[in-house]
Amino acid sequence: GIGGVISAAVFNYGGCVWGNSFLKKHGASRDYLMMAGICSRLLQMLLAFPMGWLTDTYGCAFMNFAGAMVQTFAGFPMFMALRADPTSVPNLFVTYTFCFALIASFNATICMYCAELFPTSVRNLGVGVSFNVGVGFFGGFAPLMAEASLDWSPYGPGILYSLAGATTCITMLLSVVWQRAGKVRLAHIRPRPYFGTWADGEEEK
Repeated sequence: GIGGVISAAVFNYGGCVWGNSFLKKHGASRDYLMMAGICSRLLQMLLAFPMGWLTDTYGCAFMNFAGAMVQTFAGFPMFMALRADPTSVPNLFVTYTFCFALIASFNATICMYCAELFPTSVRNLGVGVSFNVGVGFFGGFAPLMAEASLDWSPYGPGILYSLAGATTCITMLLSVVWQRAGKVRLAHIRPRPYFGTWADGEEEK
């Protein structure tokens, strides 16, 4: 549970939130930055519909894994593009509006993903610990880590986004391996909710 939310936590707080202050600090127009942020939120609202449909079709874990994979490969080049010219309005809308909204939209069902990992007897405890520790610790320290990473590399935050995405990908793939080995059970709400069809546990009888 904790590893599964690292990608979303780091990106939401170390990307969307901290990224706003980074752009202000490096000369982005406050008016255009606010407009880009509003457009990003509106785009996320629109993307919620297809993302919800994909979640019902392929499973919440598949969408979480897909988002982490996109973040792994896009996090670094996206920040490179953003840092290349933070004062450019087209660059601002392509990166901070479109790219950020696309990655963040994959995280719309992160709470459902955590809930489906635990049986009802321990669901509140499991979700409370895994989600809050993952988001509170990794998300809470993400802005600090992003700012500190600039001291050793001008593209440090981009590396941070990609590493966070890779961490979630590895965690989820390991969980599938453990499930196939019979060590854990990942789906407790719907009979086939985890990775669509190819990585489900045994169906409930």
